[in-house]
Amino acid sequence: MSKAMQRPMPLPSISSKGPGLRSKWRHILRGLRGRSQISIPLEALPTHLTDRISIEVYERIMDHLANLHPHTLFICTQVCRLWVPRSRFLLLTSTICHPVCRTEHDGAVLCASPYREHDPTFDLHPVNDYGVLYGTQDGIYRASRDGSGSRLLSLPNVSQIKILMDQNLFLCLSDGNLVAASFSSLRAGVCQNSDTQRMTESDIVSFHVFSTYANSSVRVAAVKASNSGSTSITIYKLVRDRRTCKVVFVRNNEIATEIYSVRFLNRRSAIVAIKRDDATREWFQRLDLNTLNATRLPKSPILLDDWSSKSKPIISFLVDGMLLLCFDDIGIYVDRFNMANVDLVFRWDSTPVAFALHEPYILAFSETRITVWNIQTAEIVQTIHSAYRLLDTSQSGERILVGHENSVAEIVFS
Repeated sequence: MSKAMQRPMPLPSISSKGPGLRSKWRHILRGLRGRSQISIPLEALPTHLTDRISIEVYERIMDHLANLHPHTLFICTQVCRLWVPRSRFLLLTSTICHPVCRTEHDGAVLCASPYREHDPTFDLHPVNDYGVLYGTQDGIYRASRDGSGSRLLSLPNVSQIKILMDQNLFLCLSDGNLVAASFSSLRAGVCQNSDTQRMTESDIVSFHVFSTYANSSVRVAAVKASNSGSTSITIYKLVRDRRTCKVVFVRNNEIATEIYSVRFLNRRSAIVAIKRDDATREWFQRLDLNTLNATRLPKSPILLDDWSSKSKPIISFLVDGMLLLCFDDIGIYVDRFNMANVDLVFRWDSTPVAFALHEPYILAFSETRITVWNIQTAEIVQTIHSAYRLLDTSQSGERILVGHENSVAEIVFS
């Protein structure tokens, strides 16, 4: 074969006229040039050549795009019918999760919480069927199957909801007051304001619950901020009275700093994210729930670097016996001796305001998108470009509810 025959054919530029305008290669190159960071010329083969190329060749190209430029697969689904099966299959396999709308509301949705429709204690054949309760400025609503909502209880400014099905207890934060009620009566629609139990503490910012099915011991930590910059933490426990549970005060204490979040390790201790102290350079402290005394964590060398001087701690997670400390700029693993794993450092591509853990992934919520990270490799595996906010502040990970405008959506994993 001569060298002239081995030389590749030059690609004609696409103009407003000519057969190259309708070439299948044009769609691929447009998608690559539209989203890629490098400059790719918009050229294509003429249609009398591309029509003779077998579908197997196109499928090999799609397989290559799935690893390098998965966003181009969206364009491939709109080229022709022969391209739809392969490109759609690659899209589904590369998608870790996606939001599914559960209900819509006329006003703003402030919080939400999932619950299992069937009682796991008595149901011999549990069905993976979950319901949703969400809070608004005028009460608590239940999402129906048709997407509508029905109000169950009239309360002002419900900003947080927690459901304890094994304890038949419903907790919510209404206008800075912690309110408890029977979940069975609430779900049946017969609960009235007179049937609820209101705690004496007011101006509560958030509350956090530790509960396990194996152990009926439940702890509730209510966080209250003061004008002086300190934070008051009140611990409650649950006392069973016949068929109902009552929330009973245990103790409270004041911590001389601002607390961003509380993450229970067990029923006796928790990790709190605090405002950084310039003198001690601390972002997280261990809190003893029996005495409410905060103890310092041993300093790790990576926490003393220059990049962390302006970092804001958000929350911590317990992953395989290690603590995943999430800041607004990075995330790091530390063990019980607070020795950091420098090989796994999450460097967020945006500024997250909330996190949700769904192993083996962690979701970072920013103002413009959701990024899905693999907790084993510290790499981005998916980006959802939309302004979703985390509604389920419990961050249990079993079900993740998010809000978009006036709707409640659920992050469904493949």
